[in-house]
Amino acid sequence: MIMVNGELTELQVLGRSLVSIWPEINRDSIGEFEAAAMGGDAYAATLCSIIFRGNGFNQKCDLALKYAKIAAASNFPPGLAELSYCYEYGCGTEVDLGLALDLAVQASQGGYGMAACNLALQYASASPFGFDGAKAMDYAGLAYESGEAYGGYLLGLWYEEGVIIDRSLLLARIWYKKAAVEGSGLACLRLVAAYTQGDLGLPKDKKMASKFSSLMESMNTA
Repeated sequence: MIMVNGELTELQVLGRSLVSIWPEINRDSIGEFEAAAMGGDAYAATLCSIIFRGNGFNQKCDLALKYAKIAAASNFPPGLAELSYCYEYGCGTEVDLGLALDLAVQASQGGYGMAACNLALQYASASPFGFDGAKAMDYAGLAYESGEAYGGYLLGLWYEEGVIIDRSLLLARIWYKKAAVEGSGLACLRLVAAYTQGDLGLPKDKKMASKFSSLMESMNTA
């Protein structure tokens, strides 16, 4: 998210509150964002695209595509990701997986961790771009480096499972702990279970289980 002097702008603060109540948003509530988007504000355009790409009465794919294009025009990473979603799912346009992938890669390389997480999961699940375990791992790592703790959780999970990469409980533990410290409640939950049950190559340790349980409770995100 773009910030001014390290702080969220008033529009961004309002935008976060709107997203928190989506999809119950009344369209009249986003007039300020539509005006800002038409003035070239990439953040506002991205938020408008997210809302209009939603479900129910708010879903207007032609507007979602319109605002995604405005956001992507300035190479705003979340805007590039929004435009990628439009082409991936055919929202306001024909499905174009090649363009969707190109835009998602640009968003990921631009530092948008959610886009990198999405690519990691898509390559791991083989949909819609086909299976590629190496790319799944790479994008999960990129997501983590971009500040998305869930990317670290995915690496821990995949090293534990040993399906798309050779199994390594050592690396699984390392990545779960990294992800937990950076804010992944899922990683905390796995470590609580591991220290409680004595798995993942860890001994039973009530103090460590309690530590990660407390860390998880202090978080607002998973």
